[in-house]
Amino acid sequence: MKKENFFKAVSLVALFVVFGCAPQSPLEQKIQARTAVSFEMWKREALTKLEAPERKAFDDAVQELRFRITAKGIASGSDPVDEALRVEIDGKKTRDVILDGLETKLTRLSYDRDEMNRIISSNSRLKTKPGDDDSAAVLSDSRDRQKKARDNLEAEIATVKAQLARLRQPVEKA
Repeated sequence: MKKENFFKAVSLVALFVVFGCAPQSPLEQKIQARTAVSFEMWKREALTKLEAPERKAFDDAVQELRFRITAKGIASGSDPVDEALRVEIDGKKTRDVILDGLETKLTRLSYDRDEMNRIISSNSRLKTKPGDDDSAAVLSDSRDRQKKARDNLEAEIATVKAQLARLRQPVEKA
């Protein structure tokens, strides 16, 4: 009788460990990126469990983190950047890497928008000579392109903010 109770208890504990402790969402999986091979194997298995928009968000985040590594001078060249990336993301949850990439992208886009606003402000003070219609047309076209670029940046910033808000929502337990 005692052996039977022992096996029931072990079975219950095993079920709890398997079903109670396992991440409920693929976004909660921890990334295995200690080596290039382990990262590729992890991606092959884990990313297939994500929906297409989440896979794209992960790929975009990884690319954004690569840009950040290069821009900060942490590494340069394909292999060193990949190694620095793996060190940075190994053991993190997929959701956290996507959030980090989106926050990095938001910072970059905000800087680009602010810089574009500075350029637009500076160019708004430019004037052409009276009667120089060609220069006036070129200046007007330039201003229109800059405003369109700023509007595109604003739209992209809004999209990133919406993605961040969605991913920051509490994870529902199944």
